[in-house]
Amino acid sequence: MAFDNLERRTLDSFFNYGGYVMDFSSTSFDEFTEESVGIPIVTKYGLSKAKSLNKFFFDADENMALKLLSDLLKYYKKIFLTENPYVDEVKDMDKRYPSVVAILDDRKYIPMATIVKESKDAVTEKFDTEFVRNRLQQLEHQMKTDSAGSIGTSKDLLESVMKMILESLDVSYTSSNGKTDNIPTLWRKVQENLKLHPSQMRDDAIGKNAKRILAAMTQLVLGMDELRNQFGTGHGRDHDFNQLPIRYGKLTAVTTIALIEFLNDTMVERQTKEKNLG
Repeated sequence: MAFDNLERRTLDSFFNYGGYVMDFSSTSFDEFTEESVGIPIVTKYGLSKAKSLNKFFFDADENMALKLLSDLLKYYKKIFLTENPYVDEVKDMDKRYPSVVAILDDRKYIPMATIVKESKDAVTEKFDTEFVRNRLQQLEHQMKTDSAGSIGTSKDLLESVMKMILESLDVSYTSSNGKTDNIPTLWRKVQENLKLHPSQMRDDAIGKNAKRILAAMTQLVLGMDELRNQFGTGHGRDHDFNQLPIRYGKLTAVTTIALIEFLNDTMVERQTKEKNLG
């Protein structure tokens, strides 16, 4: 539950105007909420727009609820308030607006775009090559509009960065028959050489927790590879191919950037320790 009862009452008094939410129709509200959080909430709950919103705020996790609330407040200020400044409903909403903003501010909600930009800038600084810069710019655009492209670019970016890491560690990623290692093999070599393989962890409580996290990272990488093969770019598609919703492309992109940053931080830490010991 993202909001407590008092907060939901505050939100309901702001958004609920006889079952309506601002100037949205049921269809346009579904389109708005699906673009924001990936869920057409009127269709999902089968209630009025206002009741569906209240139910969503009760059911959703905090991040999704804050994302939709943030987007609705932007719509209110930039569009609804501007186009309807003298309507009684707007006057009532404007009085309640500060208390709704306070709910958002209390959670210190950070838009995903800010998180992505900060992580992207960090990765660009650490892997400053034309290929990485181009792929990151491409990914930042695709994650908003093209889930298949985002998934394909994420896979290409991760694969390239893993090769760059292995090169910096003087580790080959080419087999005896001259074939380049695939994603699972690249990931295993990166793990082992950065001492991130679960088998390299200590057997105490901290080590056991680390094993679980690192094992989950492996599933993440392998899952991304499989996701790209099924839903990403790079392969021919049947005429009835259904692209995944945009939110999956966003998840893949954000996860890839965070993972690359983690790998680089780990590599730098290992190299610093070895240098100090030497």
